[in-house]
Amino acid sequence: MDWIRTSDPLQRPGGSLNWLIWDDVFGHVAPMLFVIYLTWGVYYIVTAKDPAKYLSFLNFSMWANLFHGLLMIPMAFSETIYHSKFLTDIPFILIVSITIYAWRPGKIQRSSSVYK
Repeated sequence: MDWIRTSDPLQRPGGSLNWLIWDDVFGHVAPMLFVIYLTWGVYYIVTAKDPAKYLSFLNFSMWANLFHGLLMIPMAFSETIYHSKFLTDIPFILIVSITIYAWRPGKIQRSSSVYK
């Protein structure tokens, strides 16, 4: 798409690394992400009823969001059109990760006699 500009010739359309950028964001990527996050949200609702039972899901969500947010930081620095991610996506994803860390029942579970 014309609105994506990259200084790296390998990432330009037809380049061998073009798959690293979303040059069709408004085509298939947005609906795909919507479905993934909708499903993830349903699992959060189920998990809220018994967080200890779904601790592995909470741990996965925490780590996945943390690394996703950290990976976005250098990507946002790389191109001017992505600088807005510092005010939108990056804080949102990192806040989700930190919130899960603070509220997950893992700290209580590990101190119980079941794991000693």
